[in-house]
Amino acid sequence: MASAIINGMLEQGYPRDQIAVVEPFAEAREKLTRHFGITAQEAPGPSLESAGIVVWAVKPQTFKDAALQTRFHTKAALHLSVAAGIRSDSIAHWLGTDHLGRDLYSRMVHGASVAMLVSLSSIALSLTLGTVLVADGLLSYLGPQGWFNRVLLSLHIVAQPVRLVHNYWGVLMSLVIVGFPFAFLLLLSFVTGIDPSLGNAAATLGAPPGARFRHIALPLLAPGLAMTAAVVLFVWVVF
Repeated sequence: MASAIINGMLEQGYPRDQIAVVEPFAEAREKLTRHFGITAQEAPGPSLESAGIVVWAVKPQTFKDAALQTRFHTKAALHLSVAAGIRSDSIAHWLGTDHLGRDLYSRMVHGASVAMLVSLSSIALSLTLGTVLVADGLLSYLGPQGWFNRVLLSLHIVAQPVRLVHNYWGVLMSLVIVGFPFAFLLLLSFVTGIDPSLGNAAATLGAPPGARFRHIALPLLAPGLAMTAAVVLFVWVVF
């Protein structure tokens, strides 16, 4: 099969110096060199990195091993296979690419860009739409005609509506409502990252709960507390 493909390429005018052949068997390599005047190598190497097209003429049962050896040298090449009984997605997996021909690095860059776009969009929506919803909620529930004041008036706790919006306390509550989820989730990520076996080991050695918190949990939470404090400080500066 390989001889027929090479012969067809030469008849179509492909230069011999642009045809690279990988043939693990010495007898077959000598035969290809003798018949076609091309250079055949025993194993894939850096010489394949400049290849634009890779034609696979191997047996199906040896395709996987050959692909795993070649994948790092043919990242930018177009792969053509004449092996029967092998799915294209299997070939793409063995060559380290997906169904679009992207290698691992390209997929990582694409995935990171998508994740970054989704994250930035979520943050932008939460900061803009969240503020609008918080303001609308405060006006609806804590305003002069809101349910909170209606409950206080119906229970005769106050004689007139309590002013909780359009003042210092209204702005403060809106900032707390908006900033609390960010601070909570940020600190939660550090809390869940603490290995429970550290506290268990300290308890086994006789350390009381207070000592375990001071000497294990608190030092590990210090970066999270610092970042949370920075978020709170930023909110107060904005305020």
